[in-house]
Amino acid sequence: MKISIFAPSSSSSKEDLEQGLAILKSELGQICSVLDVDEIPLDMIEQNEKFTYLASEDHEKSLTFKSLVENGEADFIMCTRGGYGVMRWIHMVDWSNLFLDDAYPRVIGFSDLTALFSAIVMSGGTAIHGPMLNTLAKTDSLSRNALWQVLAHGKLPALKGEVLTKGVYEGTLVGGNLACLCHLLGTPFEPNWKGNILFLEDCNEPLYKLDRMFTHLMLAG
Repeated sequence: MKISIFAPSSSSSKEDLEQGLAILKSELGQICSVLDVDEIPLDMIEQNEKFTYLASEDHEKSLTFKSLVENGEADFIMCTRGGYGVMRWIHMVDWSNLFLDDAYPRVIGFSDLTALFSAIVMSGGTAIHGPMLNTLAKTDSLSRNALWQVLAHGKLPALKGEVLTKGVYEGTLVGGNLACLCHLLGTPFEPNWKGNILFLEDCNEPLYKLDRMFTHLMLAG
Protein backbone atom coordinates (compact mmCIF):
# COMPACT_ATOMS: atom_id res chain seq x y z
CA MET A 1 0.00 0.00 0.00
CA LYS A 2 1.35 3.37 -1.03
CA ILE A 3 0.30 6.49 0.94
CA SER A 4 1.30 9.97 -0.18
CA ILE A 5 1.28 12.91 2.22
CA PHE A 6 -0.27 16.23 1.11
CA ALA A 7 -0.65 19.62 2.81
CA PRO A 8 -3.83 21.15 1.31
CA SER A 9 -4.49 24.01 3.70
CA SER A 10 -2.69 25.31 6.76
CA SER A 11 0.87 24.57 7.79
CA SER A 12 1.80 22.15 10.58
CA SER A 13 4.72 21.81 12.93
CA LYS A 14 7.32 19.27 11.91
CA GLU A 15 7.02 17.65 15.35
CA ASP A 16 3.25 17.06 14.99
CA LEU A 17 3.68 15.52 11.56
CA GLU A 18 6.57 13.30 12.62
CA GLN A 19 4.49 12.08 15.55
CA GLY A 20 1.59 11.31 13.22
CA LEU A 21 3.88 9.59 10.74
CA ALA A 22 5.28 7.37 13.51
CA ILE A 23 1.74 6.35 14.54
CA LEU A 24 0.76 5.68 10.94
CA LYS A 25 3.75 3.41 10.31
CA SER A 26 3.55 1.65 13.68
CA GLU A 27 -0.18 0.89 13.85
CA LEU A 28 -1.11 0.50 10.18
CA GLY A 29 2.10 -1.42 9.55
CA GLN A 30 0.91 -4.11 11.95
CA ILE A 31 -2.05 -5.07 9.75
CA CYS A 32 -0.68 -4.15 6.32
CA SER A 33 1.97 -6.52 5.00
CA VAL A 34 3.44 -3.94 2.60
CA LEU A 35 3.29 -0.27 3.62
CA ASP A 36 5.07 2.48 1.71
CA VAL A 37 4.58 5.99 3.09
CA ASP A 38 5.93 9.17 1.54
CA GLU A 39 8.12 11.16 3.89
CA ILE A 40 6.86 14.55 5.04
CA PRO A 41 7.04 17.08 2.15
CA LEU A 42 8.78 19.92 3.97
CA ASP A 43 8.33 22.30 1.03
CA MET A 44 4.58 21.83 1.37
CA ILE A 45 4.32 22.48 5.12
CA GLU A 46 6.31 25.71 5.26
CA GLN A 47 4.23 28.80 5.92
CA ASN A 48 3.15 30.97 3.05
CA GLU A 49 5.32 34.10 3.14
CA LYS A 50 2.35 36.47 2.80
CA PHE A 51 -0.40 34.50 4.56
CA THR A 52 1.08 32.64 7.52
CA TYR A 53 -2.13 30.66 8.10
CA LEU A 54 -1.50 28.83 4.80
CA ALA A 55 1.01 26.19 3.79
CA SER A 56 3.02 27.07 0.69
CA GLU A 57 1.45 28.77 -2.36
CA ASP A 58 -2.03 28.12 -3.76
CA HIS A 59 -0.82 27.32 -7.27
CA GLU A 60 1.78 24.89 -5.92
CA LYS A 61 -0.88 23.03 -3.96
CA SER A 62 -3.15 22.72 -7.01
CA LEU A 63 -0.30 21.33 -9.11
CA THR A 64 0.82 18.95 -6.38
CA PHE A 65 -2.69 17.60 -5.88
CA LYS A 66 -3.20 17.05 -9.62
CA SER A 67 0.16 15.30 -9.87
CA LEU A 68 -0.57 13.00 -6.91
CA VAL A 69 -3.89 11.94 -8.47
CA GLU A 70 -2.61 11.52 -12.01
CA ASN A 71 0.73 9.76 -11.47
CA GLY A 72 -1.04 6.59 -10.30
CA GLU A 73 1.59 5.72 -7.72
CA ALA A 74 -0.41 6.20 -4.51
CA ASP A 75 -3.37 4.20 -3.23
CA PHE A 76 -4.27 6.91 -0.74
CA ILE A 77 -3.46 10.59 -0.16
CA MET A 78 -3.43 11.45 3.54
CA CYS A 79 -3.71 15.16 4.23
CA THR A 80 -1.52 16.70 6.91
CA ARG A 81 -4.21 18.96 8.40
CA GLY A 82 -7.18 21.15 7.56
CA GLY A 83 -7.64 24.70 8.77
CA TYR A 84 -8.29 26.99 5.84
CA GLY A 85 -6.91 27.05 2.34
CA VAL A 86 -8.56 24.45 0.08
CA MET A 87 -11.14 26.89 -1.30
CA ARG A 88 -8.32 29.16 -2.47
CA TRP A 89 -7.00 26.65 -5.05
CA ILE A 90 -9.67 24.08 -6.03
CA HIS A 91 -10.78 26.30 -8.92
CA MET A 92 -7.23 26.05 -10.32
CA VAL A 93 -7.60 22.28 -10.89
CA ASP A 94 -8.94 20.83 -14.16
CA TRP A 95 -11.45 18.33 -12.76
CA SER A 96 -12.67 16.99 -16.09
CA ASN A 97 -10.34 13.98 -16.44
CA LEU A 98 -9.10 13.17 -12.94
CA PHE A 99 -11.53 10.42 -11.97
CA LEU A 100 -12.33 8.61 -15.20
CA ASP A 101 -11.45 5.16 -13.84
CA ASP A 102 -11.30 3.50 -10.43
CA ALA A 103 -7.51 3.55 -10.08
CA TYR A 104 -7.23 7.02 -8.55
CA PRO A 105 -6.02 7.45 -4.95
CA ARG A 106 -8.59 8.15 -2.22
CA VAL A 107 -8.02 11.36 -0.28
CA ILE A 108 -8.29 11.21 3.54
CA GLY A 109 -9.20 14.19 5.71
CA PHE A 110 -11.92 16.32 7.31
CA SER A 111 -12.48 19.98 8.31
CA ASP A 112 -11.98 22.23 5.27
CA LEU A 113 -11.16 19.16 3.17
CA THR A 114 -14.95 19.27 2.78
CA ALA A 115 -14.48 21.65 -0.16
CA LEU A 116 -12.01 19.31 -1.84
CA PHE A 117 -14.25 16.30 -1.20
CA SER A 118 -17.21 18.09 -2.74
CA ALA A 119 -15.20 18.73 -5.90
CA ILE A 120 -14.03 15.10 -5.96
CA VAL A 121 -17.55 13.68 -5.57
CA MET A 122 -18.94 16.05 -8.21
CA SER A 123 -16.23 14.77 -10.58
CA GLY A 124 -17.20 11.14 -10.07
CA GLY A 125 -14.71 10.20 -7.36
CA THR A 126 -14.96 9.20 -3.72
CA ALA A 127 -13.04 10.29 -0.62
CA ILE A 128 -12.55 9.14 2.98
CA HIS A 129 -13.74 11.36 5.80
CA GLY A 130 -11.22 10.48 8.51
CA PRO A 131 -8.25 11.52 10.68
CA MET A 132 -5.34 13.45 9.20
CA LEU A 133 -1.65 13.11 9.90
CA ASN A 134 -1.34 15.81 12.56
CA THR A 135 -4.53 14.71 14.34
CA LEU A 136 -3.62 11.02 14.69
CA ALA A 137 -2.02 11.54 18.11
CA LYS A 138 -5.26 13.12 19.37
CA THR A 139 -7.57 10.61 17.67
CA ASP A 140 -9.04 7.86 19.85
CA SER A 141 -7.98 4.28 19.17
CA LEU A 142 -11.48 3.28 17.99
CA SER A 143 -11.40 5.87 15.20
CA ARG A 144 -7.80 5.05 14.28
CA ASN A 145 -8.56 1.34 14.06
CA ALA A 146 -11.60 2.07 11.90
CA LEU A 147 -9.37 4.01 9.51
CA TRP A 148 -6.77 1.21 9.43
CA GLN A 149 -9.48 -1.32 8.52
CA VAL A 150 -10.69 0.90 5.68
CA LEU A 151 -7.19 1.39 4.31
CA ALA A 152 -5.93 -2.18 4.71
CA HIS A 153 -9.11 -4.16 4.03
CA GLY A 154 -11.69 -1.77 2.58
CA LYS A 155 -14.01 -2.40 5.54
CA LEU A 156 -16.20 0.62 6.22
CA PRO A 157 -17.28 0.99 9.87
CA ALA A 158 -20.96 1.10 10.69
CA LEU A 159 -22.38 4.58 11.19
CA LYS A 160 -23.24 5.27 14.83
CA GLY A 161 -25.56 7.78 16.41
CA GLU A 162 -29.09 8.46 17.58
CA VAL A 163 -31.86 7.65 15.12
CA LEU A 164 -34.03 10.76 14.72
CA THR A 165 -36.32 9.50 11.95
CA LYS A 166 -36.76 5.74 11.67
CA GLY A 167 -36.81 4.10 8.27
CA VAL A 168 -34.59 2.81 5.49
CA TYR A 169 -32.88 5.30 3.20
CA GLU A 170 -30.48 5.00 0.29
CA GLY A 171 -28.28 7.62 -1.31
CA THR A 172 -24.77 8.94 -1.73
CA LEU A 173 -23.25 10.40 1.45
CA VAL A 174 -22.46 14.08 0.92
CA GLY A 175 -21.49 16.77 3.36
CA GLY A 176 -18.69 17.21 5.85
CA ASN A 177 -17.84 20.24 7.94
CA LEU A 178 -20.96 22.33 8.54
CA ALA A 179 -19.23 25.74 8.35
CA CYS A 180 -17.44 24.78 5.12
CA LEU A 181 -20.69 23.61 3.54
CA CYS A 182 -22.21 27.03 4.22
CA HIS A 183 -19.21 28.65 2.53
CA LEU A 184 -19.69 26.44 -0.55
CA LEU A 185 -23.25 27.66 -1.16
CA GLY A 186 -23.49 29.52 -4.45
CA THR A 187 -20.08 28.32 -5.67
CA PRO A 188 -19.39 25.79 -8.46
CA PHE A 189 -18.41 23.32 -5.72
CA GLU A 190 -21.68 23.36 -3.79
CA PRO A 191 -22.71 19.71 -3.27
CA ASN A 192 -25.64 18.17 -5.08
CA TRP A 193 -28.14 17.84 -2.25
CA LYS A 194 -31.01 16.17 -4.11
CA GLY A 195 -31.53 12.48 -3.37
CA ASN A 196 -28.41 12.24 -1.23
CA ILE A 197 -27.84 11.64 2.48
CA LEU A 198 -26.32 14.59 4.31
CA PHE A 199 -23.77 14.03 7.06
CA LEU A 200 -22.24 16.81 9.13
CA GLU A 201 -19.26 17.32 11.41
CA ASP A 202 -18.16 20.29 13.47
CA CYS A 203 -16.81 20.81 16.96
CA ASN A 204 -16.53 23.48 19.63
CA GLU A 205 -19.27 25.57 18.05
CA PRO A 206 -21.81 27.26 20.38
CA LEU A 207 -25.46 26.41 19.81
CA TYR A 208 -26.33 29.78 18.28
CA LYS A 209 -23.68 29.33 15.56
CA LEU A 210 -24.97 25.87 14.72
CA ASP A 211 -28.50 27.31 14.59
CA ARG A 212 -27.30 30.09 12.29
CA MET A 213 -25.56 27.70 9.90
CA PHE A 214 -28.50 25.28 9.75
CA THR A 215 -30.80 28.25 9.10
CA HIS A 216 -28.45 29.43 6.35
CA LEU A 217 -28.63 26.01 4.64
CA MET A 218 -32.42 25.95 4.97
CA LEU A 219 -32.92 29.47 3.57
CA ALA A 220 -30.56 28.63 0.68
CA GLY A 221 -32.87 25.77 -0.24
